[in-house]
This record gives sequence, structure tokens and C-alpha cells, in this order.
Amino acid sequence: MSLAIWPVAGDPASAPCRLFFSAPLRLLKEKRLIETPTFPDLVVGAFRRLRSLVGEEDQTKLNDLHDEIMDIARIAQVAGADWERLDLVCYSGSQKS
Repeated sequence: MSLAIWPVAGDPASAPCRLFFSAPLRLLKEKRLIETPTFPDLVVGAFRRLRSLVGEEDQTKLNDLHDEIMDIARIAQVAGADWERLDLVCYSGSQKS
């Protein structure tokens, strides 16, 4: 049995889950920036980050879950995303002078 059950009770539409990214989100597909990511794009990005954080044994466990979770991500009902483009400019100390 899963400990992560959504929604806590009742209809999923009555208790939506909202994803908020407090830092810029940058996802690439085929070496190109994804301007408007879909939910499966977010799931792929999450898997990549998890793989980089876990050990080899846990990577195998993640790989075993990948296809099933991607199938769920593809059929999940997701409301329209409200993407706001954020252009960051970084300068080194020598560039400022």
C-alpha cells in the first residue's frame, strides 16, 4: 500500500495538486529548451534528477518504476499550465567592470 495517496479524501478535482517551482525550471529535450513543458516532461526531468542523487541499487529500482509512472503521467488529467518566462542574466565580477 502506498503512503502517498492523492487526494487525501474524495474526488481529485476537489483537491487539486499544484506544482510550484521557486527556482527557474529549465528542461531540455533533444538538446533544445522546452518552452512549455507538459506533465510527462516534468516527470522525465524528475526521474533524471532522482537518478543523479541515488546510488546504483536505487537507480535499478527507479528504472523498474519508470515505464509505469510515465504511463500514468501521459494519461493524468492536468489543467492548463500558467508558465511565466523568466530571463536571468548573470555577470561575473570581471564582466561588470
